[in-house]
Amino acid sequence: MKKIAIILALVLLVSVTLVGCKKDEVSSNSNGGDAASTQKDVLSGTWESEESYGAVYTWSFDGSGNCSLLLSSEGEALTDQEGTYVLDEAKGTIEVMLELWSDATEFEYTLSGTTLELTSTYADYSLTKK
Repeated sequence: MKKIAIILALVLLVSVTLVGCKKDEVSSNSNGGDAASTQKDVLSGTWESEESYGAVYTWSFDGSGNCSLLLSSEGEALTDQEGTYVLDEAKGTIEVMLELWSDATEFEYTLSGTTLELTSTYADYSLTKK
């Protein structure tokens, strides 16, 4: 019964998370094509949260507009999606578009040391840098 409740909670959370907008083109900062143009953004790296109901969300940002989200439970991958993101550090927002989403989702983000908080209308994540 507990396993069914966990699966139902995960399905509900994933379905709420899977909202979309049109896929936006990722913008990039260019510094004339030299080595400085490979600078990573502040979210670069892997971030993880383990929920009380057993789900583990692993967000990865490459620092230049590509990302992924892995949702797992009890060591088994439930969904693994690739996508893109556009970071607006001035506004404190990140717009994410994953391959299974029909629209992009904008999150407000707060970064404090090794903790990243993502907040949107559809889902909230409290993540720790790995």
